[in-house]
Amino acid sequence: MALELIERRQRRNTTIASQGLEARALLACGHAEGARRTAIDLARSYPRHAGALAAATSVLAAADDFAAVEEAVAAYLDAKPNDMQGILSMAAAAATTGRAEIADTYLQRLGAGVPAGITDEQLVQLRWVADKLG
Repeated sequence: MALELIERRQRRNTTIASQGLEARALLACGHAEGARRTAIDLARSYPRHAGALAAATSVLAAADDFAAVEEAVAAYLDAKPNDMQGILSMAAAAATTGRAEIADTYLQRLGAGVPAGITDEQLVQLRWVADKLG
């Protein structure tokens, strides 16, 4: 019932946030393929949007589609080289899927300490990745 309600609302008002919500809801309901397709569509529709990237890569990592994560992050970082959200999204996805070496490589790009201009949400993500890596 809840999934049907989300789908009806989606058809009326599609935003980046609502597409991210749809992908997460599909994943939570056990519809990994639908979640994956929605996340890929989100990343491809908004290849330069930090929020779209964060939502898409978290769902893709949870659905264990690291190739799609790499594609989304590559497109984002091509447009915004060394952008913190792109780097954190890749590090988090790599950590989620057990690719510690890749996660560490991306975290190293941020340098030592807490990067200037980091948002609260990004700080939480950075800490999560660091904790996951040990």
